[in-house]
This record gives sequence, C-alpha cells and structure tokens, in this order.
Amino acid sequence: MSASKSFTHNADMISDKRMLCMVNQLGMEGYGIFWALLEMLCKEDEHKLPIDTIPALAARWETSKAKVETVISKYGLFDIEDGAFFFSQELIDDIKAIDDRLQKRKNSAMKAIKTRWEKQKMLAEKSTENNDENGENNTNVIRTYYERNTNVLRTYQYFRKSKR
Repeated sequence: MSASKSFTHNADMISDKRMLCMVNQLGMEGYGIFWALLEMLCKEDEHKLPIDTIPALAARWETSKAKVETVISKYGLFDIEDGAFFFSQELIDDIKAIDDRLQKRKNSAMKAIKTRWEKQKMLAEKSTENNDENGENNTNVIRTYYERNTNVLRTYQYFRKSKR
C-alpha cells in the first residue's frame, strides 16, 4: 500500500499516440474518462479496480459503459489482469517513484533530527562540566569575552543616568 494519494500529470500526455487515437475516436470525453479512471485507481490500495465496477463508474460519470470499456481495453493505456481487474502500470510506477522520494526525504529528516538531538545532548553534557561543587552554573567559567559577571543587572534608570 502506498502512502501517496497523488500522481504526476505528464503535461505532454495529450500528444501521446495512444491518447491522440483515443481523442480522435471518443473526443475529449474519452480523455476525461481516462483521467477519472487514473484518479480512481490512485485511491485504491493496490491501484487496481475490478472490471465489474465499470457500469457503476459509467453511471456515476454519466457516460456509457461501452465508452469506459473502450478507454480501458482498446488503446493500451490500461492492463487487464485475469479478466477481473484493470490497472495502469505507468500509474503504479509513478506512485512508487513518488513514495520512494517521500521515504528518502523522511529518512534525511530523521537523520538530521537525530544529529541535532545528539549535538544538543553533547552540549548539555558539556555545560554540566561548568557547574561548581554545588551543581550550580558557575558563570565565571564562561566570562572570557565579558567584563562583568552575568549576575550584574543594569536597570533602565542606570542606562538613563549614564547617557546624560
């Protein structure tokens, strides 16, 4: 089962020889039936539909059963398995490629998160080395670039007086 519920639409599909032949014989209605079938197949777990769903699909799309059967069987756009199911191998390959890219991105993200967590853990362990014997953070240890200790708090009035 694929996680992807989408597929790519080849922008030049209308120029494919099979599509040109189908559009020539069935018009743009055939083109619409083709894309509607792909959308239906994409939603299915194994990207296959039973042949006996054709009448229901034709009724739903307000077209004839013969036109849907023609799109499925005549132009080489779909494969038929044991006379019981139809599917598009091109669609299955496309969805597999999408799923592979998604999995690769997920793995990269998980690796980055793990690296970030390990770095934060290392920094936290390193910062505990700066604690004094009571377990409190000794800010004097990290005072290399500052003139004052971090315990000194300057108030708004202090800054206001110093600017005059």
